[in-house]
Amino acid sequence: MPGSALPGRYRVSLTIYDSESLRQLAYFDEQENTPRLGLAIMELDVTSAPSPTSPDSLEMAHKLNRDLGGGLWLLGYDLPEQALPGENLSLSLYWQAKGKPSEDLTFVLSPLGSGGQVVSSREGSLANAVFPTSKWGTGSVLQDFLDFSSPADPAGGDYPLRLDVRSSRGIVSVPLGTLKVRGRAPRYDIPKIQHRLDVPLGNALLLGYDTDSTQGAKAGGTLPVTLYWKANGATDMSYKVFLHLTNAENRPLSQQDDFPMGGLAPTSAWRPGEVITDLHKLIIKSDVPAGEYRLLVGLYEPETGLRLKTPQGEDSVLLEKVTVRPP
Repeated sequence: MPGSALPGRYRVSLTIYDSESLRQLAYFDEQENTPRLGLAIMELDVTSAPSPTSPDSLEMAHKLNRDLGGGLWLLGYDLPEQALPGENLSLSLYWQAKGKPSEDLTFVLSPLGSGGQVVSSREGSLANAVFPTSKWGTGSVLQDFLDFSSPADPAGGDYPLRLDVRSSRGIVSVPLGTLKVRGRAPRYDIPKIQHRLDVPLGNALLLGYDTDSTQGAKAGGTLPVTLYWKANGATDMSYKVFLHLTNAENRPLSQQDDFPMGGLAPTSAWRPGEVITDLHKLIIKSDVPAGEYRLLVGLYEPETGLRLKTPQGEDSVLLEKVTVRPP
């Protein structure tokens, strides 16, 4: 652990990712019958470093050395170079207590619009109240992580970030650079759909899908499936899509999990009434025996694996049965 790590309890987890795209890959939890992103291994308690970390040893993308008063300095920060609309992000802040803070400080992190107006905001305690500033000793150098979401407007744009640090002495505002959000043009017309379904999953409506499985699918091959979604309402959660080829015991033999449009259209950025064309390519494992299987689709929370349910209480939607041929 780096010497600048905040003291507290940490969870160690194992994450598998694609080496080319760096996207997290899901694994299937057989006990819970649901996909998950990270496998929790252990928890550990981290204590304060025996001696303060030297500020010169910190690798910060942006240096500030801003005096916020009361002995607290903001040394710098790390910010993603670009983001997608509604994407969950993490901002790293590097602090130094040149004097011992006498109180617990809070913050407000706000992306700003072109006119300087607050687009959204994230409030909380510095260090997430795990190690409040009143416990920081003189000379402490610590790294804090603030989780927030990029503005959900699908059009994207450049959003200056402002950090407001609050104390009994007042508010100190610090500009943190510009967050660049990649945009996309929303569409509201419903295209021609090969198989119409109209199944609600939370605020998402699965309009239907396209696929060419009339000749079956070959083991070791790829089955393209285009899903059509409609946003019946807004949601703050960025759900992940799962596409599973399952046997009679509902065990996935092949699966593909990803955010809509490969992450370009997270559900948290959907506008009410918007229609999303979402292509997935299901790679069928070469060891899948020849036979008939079920093709299932659904949405789930990446952190918990909790699936959205249909009005009938089902946590997946059967698209069709697929015949797998030998390689």
